[in-house]
Amino acid sequence: QLVITDGEGGSVTIDTADITVEGTNLIVAGQDLSGLAEGELTATLTVTDNAGNTAQFDDVATKDTIAPSAPAANIVNDSNISSDRVTNDGEVQVTELENGAVWEYSTNGGLDWVAGTGDSFLLEEGEYASGDVQVRQLDSAGNTSETTNIEALTVDTTPPATPSISLVTDTNIEGDNISSIGEVSVSGLEDAGSWEYSTDGGATWTVGVGASFTLEQGLYSDDAIQVRQSDRAGNTSDIVSITADIDVLPPTTTVTIDAISEDTGISGDFITSDNDGLTISATLSAELATGEALLYNTDGTTWVDITDSVTGTAVSYADADLTASATVQLKVQDAA
Repeated sequence: QLVITDGEGGSVTIDTADITVEGTNLIVAGQDLSGLAEGELTATLTVTDNAGNTAQFDDVATKDTIAPSAPAANIVNDSNISSDRVTNDGEVQVTELENGAVWEYSTNGGLDWVAGTGDSFLLEEGEYASGDVQVRQLDSAGNTSETTNIEALTVDTTPPATPSISLVTDTNIEGDNISSIGEVSVSGLEDAGSWEYSTDGGATWTVGVGASFTLEQGLYSDDAIQVRQSDRAGNTSDIVSITADIDVLPPTTTVTIDAISEDTGISGDFITSDNDGLTISATLSAELATGEALLYNTDGTTWVDITDSVTGTAVSYADADLTASATVQLKVQDAA
């Protein structure tokens, strides 16, 4: 006789006809134990031989038909913008696992399952709709929990393209990156991304606004001006850099017109009857610095470079076209 009892007084008696003996093993199948309580069960076997002698054998087992709770799962690091579910870190942490349980995950809505190890797994780059990523656990009795569905997320590990930068206005000589206007244009920016710039070779960074920034007066050597961008997931592009010389200060050298030739009539009144061209004499307050030029104008619009007419601080410029009354202007211009 075989009797199975629970810890709450319930019992099930197995009919002898349902017991199969294979060697030293007894096999019982097809029994309804649903009326027994969860937990430890005791199987008591009473054996009687032909002489009427009896022996009793006990064994214990555990009844566990209750599924474990569904585990919890979420991305470890929602990089850059918290809670936007766009990340460059595809690690998903799994918690609330039962002792002795195993767990598995799916990335295609439960079509295929992968056995989990440790307490996390790594998603490949891609977009995952809500319910694509699932986790479940199985206890030691083989009961399977409900499935935990992870909310929609995007794993993006690809850095954005390197932006482009240039001076908005390269004043005076185009292409020399010497300018009196310090505005720098930034292009090639990703939507929903951010960018930042450095003016000290990357030692410190400032968050960019719009699509430009303004440099202060100064000489910026190789790699001093740097720009990089980050996408929504927090991936950072390579750095782009330029050199620039921002000079917003006017030259300190001044010029004074001294005389014209021929100044007929009253000398020094700059009124002459000479109408076949004049020579303008002038004096600079200091010699021209490197990159400075002396410019000449008689119509208020067009400036002509007459630096070749300068010797030291002396200026002597012959203008064969100055044959009528005009306002003569001279100015010193720097490289910016």
